[in-house]
Amino acid sequence: MILRLWHGLLTALAAIAGAVIAFMFVFIVLDVTMRSLGYQPPLFTGTFIEFGLLYSAMLAAPWLIGRDGHIRVRALTDRLPARVVRWLETVIFAVLSVLTAILAWYALDVVLDSAARGEVEYRSIVLPRWMLFAPMPPCFFFCAVEFARLAIVGQSDHSGAEDAERSL
Repeated sequence: MILRLWHGLLTALAAIAGAVIAFMFVFIVLDVTMRSLGYQPPLFTGTFIEFGLLYSAMLAAPWLIGRDGHIRVRALTDRLPARVVRWLETVIFAVLSVLTAILAWYALDVVLDSAARGEVEYRSIVLPRWMLFAPMPPCFFFCAVEFARLAIVGQSDHSGAEDAERSL
């Protein structure tokens, strides 16, 4: 039950990331069209797209890790015995789990410090600076959990299907 809730949370975050990307697309088309027709597009579109790029990447990252969608370089691992590859993956996933946990801690410190100081981002619109960093602490933490899960379990939720495809 907990695992289903976990996967539901990561899927919901990925769906929100997809919606953010769709909205960015709409705003880019609106911006370009209005400029082409000689009108002034809304000032907030550039800021929305900048924030959207960060938010969509952060929100989708834990889901991608769990689906084995992260970047892998197979040039070395395709030439190693399966036992060595498993050991190497375990070490790499454990290191990545620690690194993303550190990033989550640091990002939380940045968010809290920015909020405490009342810092403001001056762009086409004025926003509290902490909003820029808000998705980082939880999403880096979720990435750390996913990397730790991969280190312990040894495979992503979907690597079996990928292995079957590769063997065809």
